[in-house]
Amino acid sequence: MMTWMAAVKIAFSKLASRDFKVTGRALRVAVKGAFLVLMALMIVTYAVSVSQSAAPPPEPLPDHIYS
Repeated sequence: MMTWMAAVKIAFSKLASRDFKVTGRALRVAVKGAFLVLMALMIVTYAVSVSQSAAPPPEPLPDHIYS
């Protein structure tokens, strides 16, 4: 009876530790993914703000210069 209880206890502890490893790995991947998404969002936001604050294109030269 005692060996059966010990076997169940060992099996449960192995299962729990494996689940925690999987959970930790999934959490690590989720944090990396969130970081990459945040960085991409910051880059896009910066690019949009730079493109909106750019100077207008220069006006074309008058026609009499070419003739």
